[in-house]
Amino acid sequence: MPKRILWIGLPLALVALIGLLSIIGPQRVLQDLYFLIESDTEYASGYSEKAFETIRIGDPEPDVIAALGAPLDKYLLDPYRKLIFSKQEQPDFAQSAEANWQSSYTVFEFKKGVLESVYGQQFRGQNPNRSYTMDLRNSLGLSDTAIEKLKSDKTTEAQIEALYGKPAAIFESTATSRLRYSRSPSSSNYRLRIIDVDAKGRVCRIRQEIYWD
Repeated sequence: MPKRILWIGLPLALVALIGLLSIIGPQRVLQDLYFLIESDTEYASGYSEKAFETIRIGDPEPDVIAALGAPLDKYLLDPYRKLIFSKQEQPDFAQSAEANWQSSYTVFEFKKGVLESVYGQQFRGQNPNRSYTMDLRNSLGLSDTAIEKLKSDKTTEAQIEALYGKPAAIFESTATSRLRYSRSPSSSNYRLRIIDVDAKGRVCRIRQEIYWD
């Protein structure tokens, strides 16, 4: 490689790396590099990323099978709803059930109208070394004993709202079955590809993301 190209290319690469670090943070960059090194994805035999990109909400299940082939497996699901309580904004929760990870929150999950589970976290902020601290205790301070009592009492959504007010957002899953098109044979990080289908046999949710194990 000519020295002139090397001297020009290295500074440009360094500037690009510094810019990337400043935008998404060193922790995210390290995570992405780790994923590239430690990832293991197996896809269904007829699967392709190009075909997956054509799937849309509302598509009939037979059209999905025609485009992607048979999934690795298919299993039944129960519809559910999730209510998130947080003082911070939760812009993605209603669509993806994903909480803002830089926030403190409590999530109540309901199946068939009664409380199924409770989880959350308390976000502690950023340390001087630019890492983030949080713990898995829910933001409402509910103990395991209190949660178990709410569950045993078959607490409803209306009762939870009466206790804690209006939720920041609500996610509702109408899926009754799931088509799984990827997995990790070694139980490592992988590229998750899942399609959920509702009781009418139509696509109601598409998941295309990185799964961290």
